[in-house]
Amino acid sequence: MSYSSDAMYRRIVFGITLVAFPIALLIFAFSSCELRKRSERQACRKGDVAQCLYVAKYYEDKQDGIIGFLMSHADTAIANYYQACKLKSPVGCERMMYLLAHSDQAKNLSTELTDIADALIDACTARVTGACDQLWAYMDSAAAFEDRCNAGNGEACYRLGRMHEQSLGGKQNVLPDVIRIYDKGCASGNQEACAGAKNYRAEQAKRGIQAEGSGADATPKPVPAHE
Repeated sequence: MSYSSDAMYRRIVFGITLVAFPIALLIFAFSSCELRKRSERQACRKGDVAQCLYVAKYYEDKQDGIIGFLMSHADTAIANYYQACKLKSPVGCERMMYLLAHSDQAKNLSTELTDIADALIDACTARVTGACDQLWAYMDSAAAFEDRCNAGNGEACYRLGRMHEQSLGGKQNVLPDVIRIYDKGCASGNQEACAGAKNYRAEQAKRGIQAEGSGADATPKPVPAHE
């Protein structure tokens, strides 16, 4: 090999190294980071709310900048705050909703919006601090529950009716619609909604209140699953 060819070869190798080394370094850094957080993530999935919050905060703090964007750190933070919210953590629910509202990555989430709504509903029902307000803000912006109920999701109707019945909706609570919501869920085949409508009518009757649509045959019979 001539001197000029050897020099050209070294320049090519050097150029490739200049490009490849930073990429390899970044890949190593990201992979080692994932390895460091693997045990914490596993603990979170097993129900350790402290680890969920720890991992979520770690990625929330690293969400800014090109690296944070490319690695979807905000999405990872939302996913772990969601797990904490499911475990009835007020901080988990609050930070999940904050990032959902303020992060560009919220437009392409790995966590389903309906799952987020379910977590907030369960937290609200359990009277987790702030969860009801967050739920109503979420429903106002996405109308997740009502859309699901109107689309024939009986469980969504049941949970929505349950919230209103228990006066968990604050100023926007719609008690007159409880029977209508339960009946819609019952007609979609949800047995809990049927029971909710029956119990609510019975409770109203005890109080001497004529519930909307009351009567012996007022509660619709559930639609068989095969129809």
